[in-house]
Amino acid sequence: MTEEGKMTAHAHMNLGVLIGAACLAVLGAGAASSAEPAQTIVGSPHDLRNLATLGKDADLCAFCHIPKDGDDASPSWNRAAPAGPFEGYSSRNLDGHSGALSGVSAGCLSCHDGATPLDALKDPANIVLVNPGQTMAAAFPDSMAILGRDLGNHHPASISYGAAGAGGASRLNPPSVSGSRVYVVSTSDGAEIPLYGAAPGTVECASCHDPHDNARGKFLRTANTNSALCVACHDM
Repeated sequence: MTEEGKMTAHAHMNLGVLIGAACLAVLGAGAASSAEPAQTIVGSPHDLRNLATLGKDADLCAFCHIPKDGDDASPSWNRAAPAGPFEGYSSRNLDGHSGALSGVSAGCLSCHDGATPLDALKDPANIVLVNPGQTMAAAFPDSMAILGRDLGNHHPASISYGAAGAGGASRLNPPSVSGSRVYVVSTSDGAEIPLYGAAPGTVECASCHDPHDNARGKFLRTANTNSALCVACHDM
């Protein structure tokens, strides 16, 4: 091979190496992107580890869920039931609300009532609070998320989605059903607003709030700009 041919072959080899490296970099970036974890409660207001003696070494999930083996996809609820009783929302224009909270919303109130100790756990794992018996009201005295037991000025929870009151269920957008899932789809971004139990399902705290995702603030399942979260369900 002539000297010119060697130089040309060497240049082609270098170009091939560069292209290969670029492809690997792109593939690596794609893999890193696909491996990025979904939004979690780490660092959010639901991350309560700073209240524990072990700090960040405390079990993050055990404040709500019983620690299970890694292959268990359905962690059991770990918190004690709130004492109650709770006074629910009532209106002459609203039908079908008993005022009794289901397990889903009662689970939220086991912290947000402001009275149940944050360490009232069935299995405390390694959680020992710096201030044993501390309640949410004591830990976060200025929080607007302390609901107390009078829920009369909050959206009704544990209410049948079909109980729209005046005008009937026609004033609500129809839910979708997929197997055991019942949900309403937000027209603003396609987010699913879950309903609980058999169709038509019930509206619970976790219908509008995703306790594991605070990307939009207030743990909302979809941004409420221009009341988008409200009109996902309410046919305005």
